[in-house]
Amino acid sequence: SCNQPQFIGKSGFFSYIMNDTQGEKETSALLVQEIASKKHKKVQDLSDDLYDYAFAPDGKSFAFLNQSNSEKNGTIKATLGFQKVNQNFQPVDPPLYKSDFNLYGPFIPSCYRWSPDSQKVAFVGIIP
Repeated sequence: SCNQPQFIGKSGFFSYIMNDTQGEKETSALLVQEIASKKHKKVQDLSDDLYDYAFAPDGKSFAFLNQSNSEKNGTIKATLGFQKVNQNFQPVDPPLYKSDFNLYGPFIPSCYRWSPDSQKVAFVGIIP
């Protein structure tokens, strides 16, 4: 199945997460597809705890959330990460992570947004 499609700025590409079930194992990957040619390529395999992602408007990086166990008070503990990519949307350098923070529950996907210049990310959360 395919979910979370989003355009990548004005690049002529869009991204999405593809889930595939083989036997009892489910795998997920982040892919990009060129709109004109309909050719797609895998950016990277995703871990089971990835909950959401958002490409920067310039297409040079994406932010993502890794979710961990829910807290007793109804909030969700998550880590906000950033991954730089090259012009072919392939990861460069290891991802950078912001320290853990608690998101408001119930969780609303994409509770963070890139600035138009791709330099900052705003998010709603409770710093522990």
